[in-house]
Amino acid sequence: MPYIVEYEKGISDYFFCDYGKEVGQKSHIHSHVEVVFVMDGHLQASISDMGYTFTAGEMFIIMPYEIHSYGGDA
Repeated sequence: MPYIVEYEKGISDYFFCDYGKEVGQKSHIHSHVEVVFVMDGHLQASISDMGYTFTAGEMFIIMPYEIHSYGGDA
């Protein structure tokens, strides 16, 4: 069951929480920190042209302005 939590306090002060089993995003970039926790299965990610595979129980952080994409299942 997907869920989203949003908070907004001005132009650059916010957080967003999303849950999903089907993950697939083309390369993108944004101005905020992104924290990803893999709850089940695995997640393939590309971060600054480096490929990674994260498994259940692992967490990683995408810093602002890092080009990244996701594929696989989480």
